[in-house]
Amino acid sequence: MKSLLHCLVLSSVLLAGCSNSESPETEAPADAVSPDQQSAAANADQPQLQGSTAPTADGTPGETPQPVAAVTPEPSGPAHTLRHTFKKGNTRRLLNTIDLKQSVAGQNIDVDIQNFNQWHVDDVLPDGSGRLTYSVNRVIFKMKGPGGRFNYDSDDGEEPDSPAWAQVKPEADFNLGCTFSCTISPRGVASDIHVPDQVVTLMKNNPGTATGDPAEFLNVMVGMYFIEFPETDQKLGGTWDSSVTTPLFGGALTQTTHFTLKPTQDASDTTTLWASGAVSSTAKFPEGSTMKVTIKPDARQDVTFAVATGHLVQKTSTMTRVMQIDNAGTLVNIEGTIRITIVPDSRPATAPDAEAAPAGKTPASDAKSE
Repeated sequence: MKSLLHCLVLSSVLLAGCSNSESPETEAPADAVSPDQQSAAANADQPQLQGSTAPTADGTPGETPQPVAAVTPEPSGPAHTLRHTFKKGNTRRLLNTIDLKQSVAGQNIDVDIQNFNQWHVDDVLPDGSGRLTYSVNRVIFKMKGPGGRFNYDSDDGEEPDSPAWAQVKPEADFNLGCTFSCTISPRGVASDIHVPDQVVTLMKNNPGTATGDPAEFLNVMVGMYFIEFPETDQKLGGTWDSSVTTPLFGGALTQTTHFTLKPTQDASDTTTLWASGAVSSTAKFPEGSTMKVTIKPDARQDVTFAVATGHLVQKTSTMTRVMQIDNAGTLVNIEGTIRITIVPDSRPATAPDAEAAPAGKTPASDAKSE
């Protein structure tokens, strides 16, 4: 199906902010590492399991492991005012990795996308909101499946000679050329999104984004990087809800995350907190739609953030997505997992306002502490 890869990649990108995730780790290597090493480190986080046994000598799996039951305490301790803060002239550099694994008609398709982006604070408004500009420094696309395999790195400037790449190229072009400005409130709500004409053109040329409203699409994308904080102060154990509606293939997917504020795994770390959320979703597609997407009900979303600034320290998400595509009267069901990891980009910064991470600390992509 000609548009299949567009559908798979686009839905992965749109749904990246609302997924099922494991408990986050806040520790990261102090030294700069390669993109593959960063992705491998991010993928190392696994939920703690009990009741599992090792495989037998012939390789037969042991007993199925059972997840540790989570216990949410009553709200306790001092109340925290959770807010994003901004400082004019600062730049934050982040790495967003999307790992998509799924089976289509018995054939596996694996897609890995790495997006190296930055957020520059152009101005700080009287109410504390930041006026920010988003841009992308580098994208890496890797895919293997029945249509072949390819590796693309925008830093190399060489495009793969592959039919599969020809289908994905418009999405890669949009990823690399996407730049826009918006206002982010202290609570993390985006508004006043300005989309340059050249980005609108890129979106029109990309089948996955051609029919949607550019500002609406980018508003969903902003939510991947800025957690929406509650209006009221929260103690540990406190809860709040955050909802987002994603336009998707002529329909809409509404996802509501029920967050619980928790300490991070390192009890001695008072500089970061963990927002752990269970996600519920409702999908609505017009009658006769050729594509429908649903999310399995065990979805979660977890974010570790800096208490002082609200900056994202790490976001790890996974979910199971089910797509139903009507291909000329034949229904094709596709079920797959998407894992999304967003961490600071620890590569050496080249911007004049960027500073290297202190030894022994999470590699801060804040150019300066905002």
